[in-house]
Amino acid sequence: LAHLDALAAAVLRALLRPHGEEGFSEIVIAHAAVAFHELHRTAGPPALEAVVPGLLESLDDDDEAAIVALREVSRRRSRDLLALVVPKLLAAKPLSSARARAARAMAAVAGSQLGPYVGSV
Repeated sequence: LAHLDALAAAVLRALLRPHGEEGFSEIVIAHAAVAFHELHRTAGPPALEAVVPGLLESLDDDDEAAIVALREVSRRRSRDLLALVVPKLLAAKPLSSARARAARAMAAVAGSQLGPYVGSV
């Protein structure tokens, strides 16, 4: 996909700051997650690699929008996303409060697909 970088940047921006620096809207984030799903369907794994690191980086800033974004993206692409996100999410020691909340949010929507990763949690 020739324009993956530009599309991924736009999706990441929509996932993290759909209403600017003032706050965020879960509805807008849910729609941005649908856009991410379509980008991943079209571009494949490079879409994950282009968007997910930015989401994880925002967690380190204790960004609540990043937690909501990970939950919504996981709701639609949990099987593909978990293999990439869980090791990176849990790699930081000690585990920050934001990363723990993100893991909890992802577990709530991933269901049984989280099974193989329970040992690392």
